[in-house]
Amino acid sequence: MGAEDFGNVLLSFKDLNPLHKALVKTEIQSIDVNYKQGLLTAATKHCILNYSLDKDRQTIHNALNQDRGFTNYVYVDDDFSLKANQKDVGTFDFIRSVKYVNGNTLAVGLNRGPRPLQYLEYTPTGIVISHTTKTKIQNIRHDSRLKTVRAILPVDTSSLTSGGGNAVLTSWDDGTVRLQDLRTPSPTDMIFQDNFEVTTPINALLSRGLERFIAGSAHSSMLKVFDYRWPKSYYHTDGFPCGPGFPHPMPRPPSIVEEPSFPNDRATCDYVAGLPCRWHALSRHDFYRPNFNMWLPTFKTRTSSPVYSLASPSDDSPTILAGLSGILVEITPKSSPWPSTRSATCSTKDSMYKRRGERIALIETGSGFRVNDEADVQRVPIVHQQNFGVVRQLYDYEDEKTWRNRHRLDEWLY
Repeated sequence: MGAEDFGNVLLSFKDLNPLHKALVKTEIQSIDVNYKQGLLTAATKHCILNYSLDKDRQTIHNALNQDRGFTNYVYVDDDFSLKANQKDVGTFDFIRSVKYVNGNTLAVGLNRGPRPLQYLEYTPTGIVISHTTKTKIQNIRHDSRLKTVRAILPVDTSSLTSGGGNAVLTSWDDGTVRLQDLRTPSPTDMIFQDNFEVTTPINALLSRGLERFIAGSAHSSMLKVFDYRWPKSYYHTDGFPCGPGFPHPMPRPPSIVEEPSFPNDRATCDYVAGLPCRWHALSRHDFYRPNFNMWLPTFKTRTSSPVYSLASPSDDSPTILAGLSGILVEITPKSSPWPSTRSATCSTKDSMYKRRGERIALIETGSGFRVNDEADVQRVPIVHQQNFGVVRQLYDYEDEKTWRNRHRLDEWLY
């Protein structure tokens, strides 16, 4: 796509075969692109449609001359009706999401079904339905009810030993996010859960490398940040000054997590003996690195909006984009210890759209692992808000630079 093509329709993907009209194919629910096989896959409520992206394989119909403004049509290569395969798939309301896990496997999330997560494997002889033990996961609550998979996110584990396109994150209507490795026989390898809003469903998922993933609430304009808690070889706090104290501010997440003890008040690390100071030892502990929820601004006429989609400009970009009703939110960590001076509102070239800066608030939500007893999530967390004007008045430290370097959170959050 060149600059002159921006905003113009280049191709229109259609299914014009009259033999297909008997199948219900209204309303595109989700799409994904398989670059390895050169396929664009679109899911309607009940069917999977595959279009070729290879020009040599495309059946293109040019109704009239391009100079007259008509668009090229790309016909569907094949379709696959899940409703017609209920013996293998089971009953369900409609297809909610599709995502390619690897070059040959398409994960399909269904709305209200006994096996809401299906895998379609593309073979030379056709499409094979596979759900194995991975879709026989017992729901945490209401096991007898039909279940829904809202979002599917393949996790890129190629940087790990024996890694490949086999790890998948899925969000379920019971409020859980489940990490699965398709190579293992276990139904689920890890279950994550917001320990504050235990049963709130997740609408969108975005992975940030192999350390964290972000989830968008299906009920409000809130981002939920989870830590995979995989063993890490590096902690950013290792570059901070040593000290005999405790990381501050003290976390008070909703889940009851035992506070770690470090009786030695060692003020400096002994690198020869491998003995850390108290501050560095505690900074590595999960108690001081809980997950958190972040509230996003909403449009003036709306009190709240679900998070419909999440994206990032690139895998290594610090910026996250969240799609809400009537507003696109851009979240970027500050690179300066001083607050931004951007004006609250500024017009763009198009007067219909405006950019405004907002402050955020967050709460810490504990470990992020599934809790078996809801009594463990009854604590009320502290709300941290950005407040740029009162930092010096609230904290009167002799060495302000040392205090900033040792702050467990962003120094502008209180």
